[in-house]
Amino acid sequence: MPTLLQISSSPEYNENTDSDICKGAVTLLRQHIGERWEEENEISQNDKQIIRDNIVESMTKCTDLTVMESLEDCMHIIAVEDYPENWPNVLVQVGENLTAESPQV
Repeated sequence: MPTLLQISSSPEYNENTDSDICKGAVTLLRQHIGERWEEENEISQNDKQIIRDNIVESMTKCTDLTVMESLEDCMHIIAVEDYPENWPNVLVQVGENLTAESPQV
């Protein structure tokens, strides 16, 4: 699943005709997160941590609004399940990305 997140925000796939690849990756990611995030042992704790650590920054790298909105949906699902116990730094991550020198959002 972290690979789907990486593809969905990758600049090389996020441009022009390759944006369909990003859209497909983020659609699968959103589906898997929506169906499996809260289930024990469906997604490894390591994969969950990688996604939590990178999803906010991935949103700022997106140039496609559809992909960004889907990542936002994923982030919402994760936050509902994991904040604050398993994702205590989400607000810090959002703040850092909103105040970054050249955010895309």
